[in-house]
Amino acid sequence: MSLKEIEKKYGKGVLMDASFLLEEERNYIPVAYPLDIALKGGGVSEGSIVLISGKEGSGKTTTALTLAKNAQKKECGSRKIIYSDIECRLKRSTLEGVQGLDFTSTEKFQVIRSTLDTILTGEQHLNLIMDLLKSTPKAVFIIDSASALASALELEGEVRPDFRANMPKMLASFCRHIAPIVLLQKSVLVILQRLIADSSGKTMGLQE
Repeated sequence: MSLKEIEKKYGKGVLMDASFLLEEERNYIPVAYPLDIALKGGGVSEGSIVLISGKEGSGKTTTALTLAKNAQKKECGSRKIIYSDIECRLKRSTLEGVQGLDFTSTEKFQVIRSTLDTILTGEQHLNLIMDLLKSTPKAVFIIDSASALASALELEGEVRPDFRANMPKMLASFCRHIAPIVLLQKSVLVILQRLIADSSGKTMGLQE
């Protein structure tokens, strides 16, 4: 099959030589000195999907917002922050606690959250983020938290002890869908996940 035929069938530019890798530069967004050392390169690389997991109150949100603050700096690309506040728990005091974070301008910081009129389902949260990823390059997206995502089936039905949540598989599918988009848009997606202890004391997170 010729290059012309391939591009006609699959799209222009899908087959190329690897010379573009010689010119490709990856920018890094710092978080905190110890983490930046552990992550290598000086922080979180653009084009990354980052999972921050831990128990409630362990600093997941503060860590994500510190990354967001640094991403807004000119030397890091003056990036826009889009925060998916799934549980509607984001507080002004939390935002003000991260010194230097600009959350007062919609050009720099936007929040996705449910209202009394519209309770967003897990599918709606993820699909909206996917749409924004495609239209907003070099942005930082924060999902807080993946543990609280509830599917339409779960929200529309009654509360039952035998209901098996399907959001973990849906989130895994979402990550597979958006992985190339995050990379090509030079964005960063941060997913916060709360670890929950079962009756035996064992901590659990999301599983595919």
